[in-house]
Amino acid sequence: MLILVAVTLRMGQAGSRLPGTARGQGPVAGASRDDDRFWKGGLIYVNRDDPAVMVGNRFGVGFTFNFGNPATWLICGTIAAVPAGLAVIRAAAGM
Repeated sequence: MLILVAVTLRMGQAGSRLPGTARGQGPVAGASRDDDRFWKGGLIYVNRDDPAVMVGNRFGVGFTFNFGNPATWLICGTIAAVPAGLAVIRAAAGM
């Protein structure tokens, strides 16, 4: 556990403290993932030109989905469909 904390503190979120990396650098030429036009309400990241499915949170620690990527919608749909499907199966079984 102590090693994990040390590595996390050394690397920073999404490798932001590693030499040769720019914080929030996105794949779009001349644009940054911190650009306001890609963040809806400061929490939802939408950039169709960014191939990443997940990006570092703008504030705090962690990651968020890139809702401009179609794979994100597939993942979110699957996450929603599994409990809904289980509820339908349970209701059909009469539990």
